[in-house]
Amino acid sequence: MIEQIFEEIRAERQRQNEKFGEQNYPMLGKRDSLEECRSMEILFRNINKTENGFFSWLTILQEEVYEAFAETEPEKQHEELIQVAAVVVEVIECLERRNK
Repeated sequence: MIEQIFEEIRAERQRQNEKFGEQNYPMLGKRDSLEECRSMEILFRNINKTENGFFSWLTILQEEVYEAFAETEPEKQHEELIQVAAVVVEVIECLERRNK
């Protein structure tokens, strides 16, 4: 079962790369802070683009997480959570690229 989940994540990452190309966003936008991230109210506000017009990894991941938890059908929840996992993998890939 776990191998199938990882295969789905790999497939979603491939789909994302084909659709968007390599993406390298900051972990937080200019207005984000660790203090704000502790408040759910602030998290909802951060779904939109950051002040400078660019996305941050935080806003992208939040959108995917909110979509996953808004779904009521298990199949759609599964699909959304695969997207969440794929975004997380992409953030890790971005961090690895920065460390090279």
